[in-house]
Amino acid sequence: MTRTVVDKDGDVYINHDGIETKTDKAVLYNIHGEKFWIPKSQIIEDNGETLVLPQWLAEKNGLESDW
Repeated sequence: MTRTVVDKDGDVYINHDGIETKTDKAVLYNIHGEKFWIPKSQIIEDNGETLVLPQWLAEKNGLESDW
């Protein structure tokens, strides 16, 4: 079992392979070959390569930190 690494604020850092599409409320990310809809209201940061999400949302989607 792998452990999700979170920063001191409880944020998870995930490398992504780009954005497939966007709506007014969500973004469809390509993450490690799988597609995930992420609500815009839950995206803490996206620098074009790394997506920062709250820990609870990453765990809900089965995503683990890449850092």
